[in-house]
This record gives sequence, structure tokens and C-alpha cells, in this order.
Amino acid sequence: MVEAIEQLHDAEVEPDVLKIEGLDRCEDCQKIVAAARRGGRTRVGCIILGRGEDDRKVSDWLTTAAGVPGFVGFAVGRTDFWDPLIAWRARKTTREEAVTAIARRYRHFVDIFERARPLTNVVCRKGGHSAARNDRTWPHGRQHGRRLLAGGHQCVVFDRSPKAVEDVTRAKAVGASSIVDLVKQLETPRAIWLMVPAAAVDPTVSSLLPHLTPGDILVDGGNSYYVDDIRRAQELAQKGIHYVDVGTSGGVWGRERGYC
Repeated sequence: MVEAIEQLHDAEVEPDVLKIEGLDRCEDCQKIVAAARRGGRTRVGCIILGRGEDDRKVSDWLTTAAGVPGFVGFAVGRTDFWDPLIAWRARKTTREEAVTAIARRYRHFVDIFERARPLTNVVCRKGGHSAARNDRTWPHGRQHGRRLLAGGHQCVVFDRSPKAVEDVTRAKAVGASSIVDLVKQLETPRAIWLMVPAAAVDPTVSSLLPHLTPGDILVDGGNSYYVDDIRRAQELAQKGIHYVDVGTSGGVWGRERGYC
């Protein structure tokens, strides 16, 4: 695969994203990223494919790739939908049951990929209002913060790793030493943007909640299942906290092109 990528570049073919067959070793993933980004192509991303393999094999590939900067996502199709689709076509299940099974399997793979990646938290504010964002330590999250700073926002950042905080503060963000410190540095009403893996949303909300006041806003910009966000919105509304589901995409290129 490395040779094929190099041949593409030599032929002046410049893909933004490369689909990569599943790899068993971290070292091989690193070689692929190095080839994809050679010659200053730092914005190129790679996604891992499932190749129709069984759940265990795909899970291993996702875990391996997710830990390597440069792998920005995955494309798993047959492993996700094949069995539920066959059961539906054979009239062994209903359409609704098949859809639910596919969604559950996809959610399973998303959680595996996200858990294998580190996190960083970025909190932003502009003017008299506040906004907060939690992002990843890989380039995607850092680019979010830099774009916000370039747009005139003031950013407060927090991460479990002081080194990650230091990296973002070099771009003129303000560092926070803890979630408590982060909340204290925001003006009320606060707008706190969360962008963490789905499995981390509830723990993050629980950590923030004791320090929030009525009128504050929590925004989930990650990939949570919408039913979970409906539940959170209802629970937080009873405490006077607003909760909004705003799934955000744009990858590592969002810094220049914008996010959606």
C-alpha cells in the first residue's frame, strides 16, 4: 500500500482522504500515514476499512488505527449491515428490528474507535457570552480551537494532560487547570461545547453539572446517539440547564474550510 500511495503522488494524484485496508500492526499504520503525508501533505487523512470481516477482526483494526495520528475515521459496511439485512430479506425480522440492529452495531464500532483516541477539552468565549468546546489532542481538535481564535473568540482550554493544554495555549488560548477552573473563567450565562466520544458525554456532563448555574448551555458536538441527547436535555431542563445536540464534522481540514 505504501508503494501504491507513493505512485499516486508521483503521478500528481492528490487525494484528501485515503481508504486503507485493515492493518494488524500499529507500525504498519504509521508507515501508511508517513507515506500519505510525505512532502508536506499534512492535511491528508486515512480511514480504515472493515473488508467484510467479523466483529472481532474489525474491532482490532479500528483500535490499532485509531491510536495513530493521521487515521481520522473508518468505513465499515458489510460487517455492520449484512447479517441484519439478510435476516430482513428472509422475513426473519422486521424492518424496524433490522434498522435498530444496524444502528447498534455501528454505534459499537464508533465507541471502539473513539475510546482508542486521546481527548483534550477546549473552551471558548466571545464578547460578553461564553462558549466551550471539548476536543481531541489529535490535529482535528486543535484545528477547531485555532479556527475559533482566528475568528476573534477567546478560548479557555482544559485537558487531563498539561502538555495538551500547553500546546493550545501557544495559539493564544487561556489554559485551565481543572473543570472547576474552566467553569470559573467563563462569564455567565455559559455556553459549554462538548466534543468527546459518545461514551464520555455522560461522565463529562456529571463533572460539569455541580459547577453550572441556571441559564448555562451545554452543546454536544460529538457523535452521541440522538436518543441519549433527548434524555440529557430533559434531565438538564429540570435544573435550568439548556442542552443542544449539534453533531459537528469537518475533519482536520475544518480549520480553513469551516465545519458543518
